[in-house]
Amino acid sequence: MINVNELFYEEEGLGNEETVIFLHPKILSNWIWEEQKGQLENYDCIYLDLPNHGNSPPMDTFTIKGVCELIKEFILMKIKPSFKKDKVNLVGIGTGGLIAFELLCNYPEILDKIIVTGISSPEDVGFEKRETSMVNIFDNTKKILDNKPKGFLTKAWLANYGFSGRFSKKMKFSYENISQKDLKDISFEALNYKIPEVKDVDKGKDLLIAFGTKDERVVNYSSVLFHSKFPSAKCLKIDKALHMWNLLEPKLFNEIMVDFIKEGNVKIYPQIVEE
Repeated sequence: MINVNELFYEEEGLGNEETVIFLHPKILSNWIWEEQKGQLENYDCIYLDLPNHGNSPPMDTFTIKGVCELIKEFILMKIKPSFKKDKVNLVGIGTGGLIAFELLCNYPEILDKIIVTGISSPEDVGFEKRETSMVNIFDNTKKILDNKPKGFLTKAWLANYGFSGRFSKKMKFSYENISQKDLKDISFEALNYKIPEVKDVDKGKDLLIAFGTKDERVVNYSSVLFHSKFPSAKCLKIDKALHMWNLLEPKLFNEIMVDFIKEGNVKIYPQIVEE
């Protein structure tokens, strides 16, 4: 079993009273926050590598519930020594967003502001067969991809996220540091995520849910579903944004992130689509 002290992370602003923890999507690692680093002055910012990703060791079995418990222990370890602030802020994308949401549902008392984007759940009407379809996709494509060079796979992931070639080395690092078994298991875990019972509905006032109009359809539907669990949360639709808009639209992402963490609100931006 992985020990909380073994989690790899990078940190800036050590010693500041308030903490922001960044949680990346599946397959990737903390390099995806390079456009967010240095954007939150006066905050202790922690960029984690999730278990089974990047430079963090693997769990025997990667589960969102298991990672949630591990990060809860990490949070308690970080906030107990100072006693200056007994809560942390979370920013999560994709699977990282699901983990942040799981923490919000189970341990709202240790969280301040929570920002999630690109999250999804199979609870949506019309997506009941996603697991079966994904099994077929993985099994069929693996037969083809096993014969492809690693460079081909790196380019495929770059295209999937809408990245440019400047991320190719980092994407290659992320892809080559995750086993095919972990890739399949983690993907299934994310696809099968079920929203737990909400402990504190009123905590929704501190939650921001965002999604892009160019993201997968399930993310659009799921964002509305997650919002229904916390009706007082803010839900933003970002025009023409893709899954990893923190890297593709960093100025907008950073401004919204800073607005919400510091003020608990978001200014009006042209890219925000009215429902």
